[in-house]
Amino acid sequence: MRRQAAFAERLANLRYSKRHSEQTRRSIIDAAAIKFRENGFSGVGVDAIASQAQVTTGAIYNQFQSKDRLFAEVVEEGLQRLVAGLEHIKEEGSEDWVAQFASYYLSKNHVASVGIGCCLPTLSFDVARADEQSKLVFTEGLEKVVGVISEEHGTPQKAMLIIASLLGSVVLARATGNGKLRDDLLQEILNSLDPR
Repeated sequence: MRRQAAFAERLANLRYSKRHSEQTRRSIIDAAAIKFRENGFSGVGVDAIASQAQVTTGAIYNQFQSKDRLFAEVVEEGLQRLVAGLEHIKEEGSEDWVAQFASYYLSKNHVASVGIGCCLPTLSFDVARADEQSKLVFTEGLEKVVGVISEEHGTPQKAMLIIASLLGSVVLARATGNGKLRDDLLQEILNSLDPR
């Protein structure tokens, strides 16, 4: 009877330990995603990410081994979320779901959401200077985004043009700040995007 109780306790501790490790990992990724988007890869240290995640720096290194590996994970997850968002809008059945997505993407709310918005306008510049692992996950994720859009709206080239227009528009809109120029830019790009 004692052995069974001890075994049950060890099993419960293992389950707790695994669940705790998964929660810690999730907290770190979420905090790093915000920090990298807001400050760039070189603009934030592991200490700031740990503070945001309410973990120790040791927990970050225990989970990811390096800041570079954490960045690659954030990039990969950011692109997975973009693909999932596109597929969700597509599945809702709107005839022109790419235009619906573009309207959201160029909205003032999304443009203002640097820390929690799409990873493309914020992390692409850092990926260009990152290690090969980050570039690989970025390339694979971007190919999936292109694939989802081109399934519905023609060629991969057209899909890449749509993505580049949306990404560039958000970058320019954020750089110009609030005002007429930003609003005109977003509206003109939205008007010019004919995904058909």
